[in-house]
Amino acid sequence: MNKGKYFSVYIAFLWFALPCLILGQRSEMKQGKVTYVTSQNIYTEFSSTEGISSGDTLLCYDGRVYTPAVLIKFISSRSAAGPLLSGIQIKPGDLLFVKIKAIVKPDTVSASSDSSAKPEDEAVVIKEEKPLPKPVKTEEKLRGRAGIQSSTTMVNTGTADDNQRWRYTLSLTSQNVYIQGLTLGTHLNYAYSVKEWRRINSNPINRLIPYDLYASYENDGTGKVTVGRKISKWHPSLGAIDGVQYENSSAGYRYGAFAGARPSPVQYGFDFNLFQGGVFLSRSDSLSTGTMENTLAFVHQTNSFNTDRQFLSFQQYGNYFRWLMIYAAAEADFYKDIPGQSGGVPELTSIYIQARAKITREFQATVSYDARRNPVFYYTYRNLIDSSFSNPLSEGTRIQLNYRPLAYLTLNLSGGFRFRQGDLKTAVTYTGYAGWSKIPYIGGSTSYSYTHSEASYSSSDYHSILYRNDIGENFSWSAGLRRASYSYGSSRLTFSQNMLQGDLNWRFLEKTYLTFSIEESFSRNITFGRVYLDLTQRF
Repeated sequence: MNKGKYFSVYIAFLWFALPCLILGQRSEMKQGKVTYVTSQNIYTEFSSTEGISSGDTLLCYDGRVYTPAVLIKFISSRSAAGPLLSGIQIKPGDLLFVKIKAIVKPDTVSASSDSSAKPEDEAVVIKEEKPLPKPVKTEEKLRGRAGIQSSTTMVNTGTADDNQRWRYTLSLTSQNVYIQGLTLGTHLNYAYSVKEWRRINSNPINRLIPYDLYASYENDGTGKVTVGRKISKWHPSLGAIDGVQYENSSAGYRYGAFAGARPSPVQYGFDFNLFQGGVFLSRSDSLSTGTMENTLAFVHQTNSFNTDRQFLSFQQYGNYFRWLMIYAAAEADFYKDIPGQSGGVPELTSIYIQARAKITREFQATVSYDARRNPVFYYTYRNLIDSSFSNPLSEGTRIQLNYRPLAYLTLNLSGGFRFRQGDLKTAVTYTGYAGWSKIPYIGGSTSYSYTHSEASYSSSDYHSILYRNDIGENFSWSAGLRRASYSYGSSRLTFSQNMLQGDLNWRFLEKTYLTFSIEESFSRNITFGRVYLDLTQRF
């Protein structure tokens, strides 16, 4: 064979065999959009960051050439951030691309027919007649669950004390419904007691409680609009908001507003007399060793358009180091409808600080401080006006330590206290927990916990031991014993209770779950039993 033929055969061999020799690895481009730009980092949002790792390079594309633009240092489930490489100009709204490797099975036919597949370098010239493929349209995603629960109680004092409760729940979230960016969500709860059915069956719809019922549309250009009942990430202390919420981002800031109503305190229904509105401004920044997010919000609440409450809230989340996370939140009330004192004099209503440290791989510690006054609604709760002038401050601190000295052993110790002006003594609670996840010879896991609580008029001790085991992949069971003892009043009247419990859990039809639980309590001459049944379908 002459040199020319030998060289041709060698090139043909590499052309056809190389895709198999590299185990079917093939580079693909994933597209993301720049959401905002700071002096330190460029933030880019993707449909998901699967296949993207810290240290990868984001590329900009001018129609012909991919050029390195951003070095990824921080990554979450949907976004990546990192410093800008020199000589590149990036602004919000620009598209960036990242190479990810997709593993495909070797296929002789496809490998021989696709002669253009080859790895790409950081800068690759692409022919103009082959434009960059458009991103694949995201398909509709449905997730959630539907469940039926029954709880039956039986007491040995007679059938008149027996009772049964039913609860039906539905929680669904559907993304990209009909069009890209449209999300529909709901969380419904319907519960009643068999004894009260005769009284409520004339208007049973009143027992249907929607905790979530909304439609949301998000677009890169116009932001995100939510209509219906939804808990806002930016106003978590308000609970659900019935109305319209809007949010958008620009130049490193996230901002938005809402207008709607508070749920009625009666059956959590809709009551548009309780109108409220608010705004927020949030900023995320990258530190040399972590990230930080600060949010400032103002809320105005009314009753029949009479001012009920005005307050300013502040939240900060800081992941300052890989081992330290700090969360802080505070609220200050501005409005006072008190003769001679009306106006915008701020009063601190609540403050909460939590610090979580991962000291070593095996040892973690969490410390929190909580101080709050009950907020005053001057029209909704008129009967509280008299007590609002001396609204006592309730303060509490809690410490939690987690230690895992061995692979299968987990230890937890937590304790805290709470004090309010006027209490006879400080309320104290502490808990100890030990769990072994893999018992030699018999398998399964076991845990023991002890809790002691002491307050002004009572004290209690609570012991619990539980054993759990799996039978195959779809069936598990558990059994446990609990003992509680209580002491009340100055005379220290004592009362004790022993409880036996057992649970069976079965998964069938891939996403269908059945739970059967039984509990028996013994205290002096009274025996109290409970049977719980739960059937859940996940989507």
